[in-house]
Amino acid sequence: MAWLAESLGTRGNETPDETIRRYLSSSFFKDHLQTYKKRPIYWLFSSGKQGAFQALVYLHRYHEGTLARMRAEYVVPLTGKIQSRIEMLEKDKDAASSTPARNKIAKQIESLKKKHVELLAYDEKLRHYADMRIQLDLDDGVKVNYGKFGDLLAEVKAVTGGAGDE
Repeated sequence: MAWLAESLGTRGNETPDETIRRYLSSSFFKDHLQTYKKRPIYWLFSSGKQGAFQALVYLHRYHEGTLARMRAEYVVPLTGKIQSRIEMLEKDKDAASSTPARNKIAKQIESLKKKHVELLAYDEKLRHYADMRIQLDLDDGVKVNYGKFGDLLAEVKAVTGGAGDE
């Protein structure tokens, strides 16, 4: 792990696990798109700009129940956790003794609220596509199959050449 983290470029006092996690969450997909000439075999399901939810799915492991499982096991619980965290921070903000501490907590609350709104919208889209139970035909290629998921995926225009099917 240490060797891998070192080759990825450790920042500051990061542990190898933190370095690898940072790479996977921020740079892996960009590198992957470049390596596979915009025909990725790992697909990045992303809720959007706020980054409330991101998941990599290996193309060959995808099946018609993948989206429903992703929603049930990850997106819905994450929505609840974000809401609970917001409520906890609201209490902490009220109990904070100094103005700088309240302002710092208020920024965290605002950031989490944006993520929560984004995640709720993504959950609605994900539910719609999960109900469709989309099947892939590998003979159609990545470009066609990637477009079947609308804007659930990152970099749709780069992969499909258009805005995707909506």
